[in-house]
Amino acid sequence: MRPLKLIKYYFFLITFLCLSCNKAVITQQRRNDKIDLSAPADHLITPNRNQVFSWTDPTHASSYQFQLLLVGNNNTLQLIVDTIITSRTINLLMNQGSYEWWVKGLNAGIVTSSDTNLLTIH
Repeated sequence: MRPLKLIKYYFFLITFLCLSCNKAVITQQRRNDKIDLSAPADHLITPNRNQVFSWTDPTHASSYQFQLLLVGNNNTLQLIVDTIITSRTINLLMNQGSYEWWVKGLNAGIVTSSDTNLLTIH
């Protein structure tokens, strides 16, 4: 190879490797981030049937999977809501009962989860 072609080859190779490593570091950082459930507060007991669920997301996912489950008498779980949305809030009119809810952030194959919050409507 001529020296100029060799320099171009190595320049391309080094640039490619640097960009690949940078993406791996960013991806790893995003996997360690966690969605923070803002409202309603964990273990909230309220008579208010109209609830606004909201969260913050350090990864700024492109969409979110929101799940709400009704907790039965024997701690059985019944899936009530399972939806994909693009906003960080969802409003629901709920019946009396105890519920668990959580959110997953979805972004280009990376899934970011939250903790599970409990809510009781009486």
